[in-house]
Amino acid sequence: MRGLWQHARMRWVNAESRRGVAAAVLAAALFLTPAFATDGGRDFEEPVVPPGQEELLSAMLGRGSALPNGCKFAGGGADGPVIRATYTCSTGEVIVAVVHASNGAESATQTEHFAIAVESGSAPSELTDTLASLIHSREGDFEWVWLSGDPVGDEDL
Repeated sequence: MRGLWQHARMRWVNAESRRGVAAAVLAAALFLTPAFATDGGRDFEEPVVPPGQEELLSAMLGRGSALPNGCKFAGGGADGPVIRATYTCSTGEVIVAVVHASNGAESATQTEHFAIAVESGSAPSELTDTLASLIHSREGDFEWVWLSGDPVGDEDL
């Protein structure tokens, strides 16, 4: 049996979009109770993004900052353990995925608590380094929430 997780989903967009800000506030208010399942009776522990940190995350990901090669933060969101940010660059749209450092790929750019990887698009080489610097400068203010659960039977799924 595969593990099944349900997490609150958060989205935020550039400050110019009032509707995006309202959606972020609503998403933060709707923090869903996670449902847990396990493989082979093992408990799961996973770092997830709790609601209420949208402003901090958007600043960490470059909203309002000068980014290299004409890139601009276009929006983003968090879904459980993954934070995604979209950038418009001279090379086109770039989507970056950010996760807890313990879940990052070996090839990801690492900070103390985060792993940063380009998920799609052609990112200028300096973009991930600039994001790592921005994230590192504020990562002490960010708190991951570690979810763990007890095994549940099939009837609870």
